[in-house]
Amino acid sequence: MSDVSLKQKIGEEVTEFFMIKDIEALTKKSDNLPFLKLELGYQHGRIWANIWENTDKFLTEYKAGDIVKIQGRIEEYRTITQINIKKMRKSDESDDVHPEDFLPVYPGDRKELSKRLKNLIKNIKNKHIKDLCASILLEGDFSERYSRAPAGKLWHHGYVGGLLEHSLTVARICDSLADIYPQVNRDLLNAGALLHDIGKVETYLITPYIEYSDEGRLLGHIVIGYERVKKAIGKIKDFPEELSKHLLHLILSHQGELENASPVVPMTLEAVLLHQADEIDSRMNAYQRIIKEQKTPIKKWSNYVNLIDRFIYFGDADEEKK
Repeated sequence: MSDVSLKQKIGEEVTEFFMIKDIEALTKKSDNLPFLKLELGYQHGRIWANIWENTDKFLTEYKAGDIVKIQGRIEEYRTITQINIKKMRKSDESDDVHPEDFLPVYPGDRKELSKRLKNLIKNIKNKHIKDLCASILLEGDFSERYSRAPAGKLWHHGYVGGLLEHSLTVARICDSLADIYPQVNRDLLNAGALLHDIGKVETYLITPYIEYSDEGRLLGHIVIGYERVKKAIGKIKDFPEELSKHLLHLILSHQGELENASPVVPMTLEAVLLHQADEIDSRMNAYQRIIKEQKTPIKKWSNYVNLIDRFIYFGDADEEKK
């Protein structure tokens, strides 16, 4: 499948395969005309598209999950890049395209990530913590699911391998912070980095696109992760009760504030550092994604980002070349 860069200029034609992630029938307010709004997925992200003709026919024949070949024109509406679809058809066997072609994937070497994970656990000095991390992350089919899971759907690390990348980067930040603050428990902090988002393995489904599971929506990744880690602790002989409380607190408090869905706020040194490290990496990944998707030679600012209530400044491209 050819790559869709979405760097085409406004007004240019595009002919490509996409996967329909969502399709919705709407009515244009200004003239009451019906149209279809589609969310289209490809390996590096998503783009919106519109269909203005034969809407009833398209709505009957197409659904989320369909792989389609689209011919249309790149347009911009209220700073949002979208495709005005002229033609669309479902893919067939002769096209040689597959659902996995449309999954966003970690851009680096996932085997290298797995190697880093094993080395990090190997270097944990506390036997109980090492055994816990190894039993959850290196054994059984859960290990493979952990290495494939995304860390989010849209905001940060929303791709295959994103959870492992995020967890290892948080661990790297935590390790640096432990050098600055030697009074913290380095092994505990690293375990928190690797396990804090463990519930996301069950929270997201990797189907033709990344979507919430029923359990993920109903329970949330913090509760799911807490239960998995608590159960794993119970299987390790003589696991210290005090260590268990500290570790489970890291899982429950890593989002920092009650309004951010943390059942409790960070109340230990390790919990405070873990929350900050998690925030740094999740935000940097999200900001970098926005810059990559939206920055052009003539665009100095991002579109308004509702989730963080701000624009992001790209700078002056001409100045950067000097």
